[in-house]
Amino acid sequence: MWQKCFKLCLVSVLLSGCSAYSTAPPERPNQAPLVLPAQWLNDSRIEQAYFPDPQPSGLTFWNGQLVSISDASAAEQNRRRLHFIAPTTARVTFSETYSISPDLATSCFTEYLTVRPDLEALAKDPLQDNTFITVTEDASRFANYSPECAQQYQASGSTAFPTVLVRLQYDNLTNSLMVIGVRAVQFDPKDNIGNSPNDGIEGLVATASTLYLGLEKDNNNQAQLFTIDYSSGFWERDEFAKAKNKHVNFPNYDLNRPNPINAIELFQWRGKTWLIAAARNDNELWWVDLTDFSLPIYRTEIRYRLANPGGCAEYEFLDNASIEGIAVSEDQLYLVNDPWKRNYAKNIQCDAWGEAYEAFAPQLYQIDLTTAWEHTQPIIPSRVE
Repeated sequence: MWQKCFKLCLVSVLLSGCSAYSTAPPERPNQAPLVLPAQWLNDSRIEQAYFPDPQPSGLTFWNGQLVSISDASAAEQNRRRLHFIAPTTARVTFSETYSISPDLATSCFTEYLTVRPDLEALAKDPLQDNTFITVTEDASRFANYSPECAQQYQASGSTAFPTVLVRLQYDNLTNSLMVIGVRAVQFDPKDNIGNSPNDGIEGLVATASTLYLGLEKDNNNQAQLFTIDYSSGFWERDEFAKAKNKHVNFPNYDLNRPNPINAIELFQWRGKTWLIAAARNDNELWWVDLTDFSLPIYRTEIRYRLANPGGCAEYEFLDNASIEGIAVSEDQLYLVNDPWKRNYAKNIQCDAWGEAYEAFAPQLYQIDLTTAWEHTQPIIPSRVE
């Protein structure tokens, strides 16, 4: 019966164009939160147990290692380069700072990409070896966007400076990194994205035919999932890449408070195609069955546990983690956080880790998919507005 009711609600939501979820009684009562053990990322360039201020945004798995990238708020020495993370030790090594291909010398976006780009997600490019795709979010502080470029890309359907997909090519022999492609993204005005530079695209997944983009929130404080057709000729064109709304009704527990998604991952598991999204404000993971949109979205409530050194309690639970990267490899789920500078110091409970939190040092978390799934429960819509 609940499945029938869910389908009726879903039809109503799609027709109305605006939805709100509140949490109904779970199918699995007394389901405990999933506890994830934390380990500090550690920078191979320095001799200390934590990695100061990389602001990781996005996570992907490549050649047996995790790969991340920094957003615009990171320390300068960490920006515009790939971060390679050893899954077992959390040791981080780096590519060189990227250069810009001469083919893009006259691009409208080249100067922005060389100054302080806000790169907010990362995916392995399935169409070319040693190549990655990232995406920009906030360029509201960029002052040198020419009037000609502003005119060419004004119909973004979102921010004045459009969301830009960026293709990065890594040379593992020289450790060099180069920007070799850019495409601006256009949203349909009917999707009501709004002009919110710091609440834009935060999630990215690439398949051989489709790019998936996760939007933090639209004008209704609603997270959204978009797709873009992807093929071998994608990077040869200058016009907008058009994003299509998948109308996934992510939870919106409070219309007056954003429940954004800040990372997404796509994977095959148990005969289904799953999209998993991190809701950083809610300390939850949201599981979407892409093979059947009539099924409910599942959520996993998360708590993050850090072991302490001697002199402190054996372990402590974090006040907040703020996940911004998800990657799946085989049956393992990896998460990395992007320390929320305004709130990260709230995690300090043991003086031994105070310095790490004050340096906005991120952490890595790992769990197998089966255990994570055992802690899920369905989200059933109980009201629609």
